[in-house]
Amino acid sequence: GLWNIPFMAHVYLVKGSTLRNELKERNYFVLGKLDPDMALCRNSREMTSHREKDSPSPESFHMLRPPKGLFMYITNRHDFGRLISTANYNTSHYNNDLWQIFENPTDWKEKYIHSNYSRIFTENVMEEPCPDVFWFPVFSQKACDEIVEETEHYGSWSGGKNE
Repeated sequence: GLWNIPFMAHVYLVKGSTLRNELKERNYFVLGKLDPDMALCRNSREMTSHREKDSPSPESFHMLRPPKGLFMYITNRHDFGRLISTANYNTSHYNNDLWQIFENPTDWKEKYIHSNYSRIFTENVMEEPCPDVFWFPVFSQKACDEIVEETEHYGSWSGGKNE
């Protein structure tokens, strides 16, 4: 659906021309003791420069005739992407995204898990090139390349011994 809402927080999708023209004149994030997100919503709704003639003022606001400012809508009709967590993003690795398996699991799976991985559970996609050796897709080519790069950047491979 699509709904007109009075307040929203955290994420906004705003037309560039609106930011450059309508919202450039004053600080819309400040209004009394309101939090910045609530101030933006209220200031945008109550903009006087966009009111139609004979539109009610905020003081005479009535549900059947709301003021003609910038209205905010929330929709579930479109997927605009998702937010990623950067709170624990470590930049000390060669391929930093490779280490985000627990912080951003959906993005990590899309990037590093082979597209046919789930088929090993529903179909017989395992190959057996010789007895007791099984091939099946787990990692994407990108994951394999980045694991090799990460190991080479670290400076050593496992010696293959249990020490």
